Amino acid sequence: MRTWLREHWLSVVVTCVVTLAVFAAGYAAHKPAVQVVTVTEYKDRVVEHTVTVEKPVIQYRDRVITRTVEKPDGTKIETHVTEQSGKQTGEKVTTVVTDTQRQVAQRQAVAPEGRWSFDVTAGANTWGSVLAGVETHYRLVGPLQVGAWVLVPVAGSPGAVAAGISLGLRL
Repeated sequence: MRTWLREHWLSVVVTCVVTLAVFAAGYAAHKPAVQVVTVTEYKDRVVEHTVTVEKPVIQYRDRVITRTVEKPDGTKIETHVTEQSGKQTGEKVTTVVTDTQRQVAQRQAVAPEGRWSFDVTAGANTWGSVLAGVETHYRLVGPLQVGAWVLVPVAGSPGAVAAGISLGLRL
């Protein structure tokens, strides 16, 4: 391995520089846009005012006094008192007034990005094998992500299956 690296160090450096350049160009061209979602909230408040008006209660008493007076010529004096009492109740009138108030609030919220990403990869190794594979990443906290990958040789290529895990930062 050491002798191969001494012989091909320039190829390794050029491959790394090209990979970084392609990554930087792709990131700059397709920088993920922040998804802004406008949320409109409606809050309805129904206020119901109930007013009850009651007419007063009237109590009454009717008194009829009949008086008959007799004069000296023989006329009698009589007094009759007739009383009548009663109660007149008032009516109730109920009025209901309904008032609806609507509050509209708009706010903007940033939609969270997904935590999972899946990629399909292709490559070549130093033995002349053409490889194809898949990889997945899961964003743990902030830009920190952990992933796993598998590469298999394409039909007819020499080589073995390669697998691994990765830990990275999302820039």
